[in-house]
Amino acid sequence: MLTYEAPAVVLPLVSANEILGALVVIRKKKFARREISSIQVVADLAAISLRRAILLRQSEERRQELEQLLRERDETLRIISHDLRNPLQTIALTAASLDKPDLDADRTTLHEIIKRSAAGMNRMIQDLIDHATIEQGRGLPLNPQRHEAECLVKEVCEMAKIQAEAKAVDVRHEVHGNATVFVDRDRLSQVLTNLVDNALKFTPRGGAILVQSKVTDHEVEFSVSDTGPGIRESDQSRIFEPYWQAESTRQLGIGLGLAIAKSIVEQHGGRIWVESAEGRGSRFVFTIPAKPENN
Repeated sequence: MLTYEAPAVVLPLVSANEILGALVVIRKKKFARREISSIQVVADLAAISLRRAILLRQSEERRQELEQLLRERDETLRIISHDLRNPLQTIALTAASLDKPDLDADRTTLHEIIKRSAAGMNRMIQDLIDHATIEQGRGLPLNPQRHEAECLVKEVCEMAKIQAEAKAVDVRHEVHGNATVFVDRDRLSQVLTNLVDNALKFTPRGGAILVQSKVTDHEVEFSVSDTGPGIRESDQSRIFEPYWQAESTRQLGIGLGLAIAKSIVEQHGGRIWVESAEGRGSRFVFTIPAKPENN
């Protein structure tokens, strides 16, 4: 506090040992010391009021943040319940059909439907487990070994064939250059499968999906392109966030696949991104450090 007569007074606003601002009083006539003491009282009261306002605002922000988290939790649980119920009903109905004595349908086809539905449920549950591991700050367990990039691409396309044929979508693969990658095979297949499954969700009947691998300088570039509706530019920066989904696609999954794919790629020392434009399809790309076959 100033202890001499002056035409201006600057007093800090302090509350709970924290400086919140300053009170500045200026006039032509100099202040007497007793006036400064009175202004100090005003500054102390102002600091208390300011701190209360800050605490109230923080409390309101925390309340709103908690409400938002609860809404997101409820929405996620609703989507999970919906998405798990669909394949479960399919399994139940198909299994009931197998018990009919006058069954005309191909039992092999019905068994395939049950297996595919069960695999979908298992993948969704595994996504939740993987995301919980990532959220705890731990990387996913990896067992990296040398694998041919071409084999990984072909394998994923082969697994998508039945689902693609059901939607009349053409799934093709192209391999440019021979290379091996030092990766966890199951995890890299998980990334590719997730990208292909997403492409199948958004590609209309009669559309096409292209899965590619290309050797570049010191890395292999994998990509999955589709002829779907594309992604708005304003949404592209958020699609790798956990649980985030565009308004138009909220019924098509729980929104964890891309976030997990990003974590897996980055654990392998790679990068992942999307190239898209509305009405012109999407191309998801990720890179993995390469180990050429002649090394």
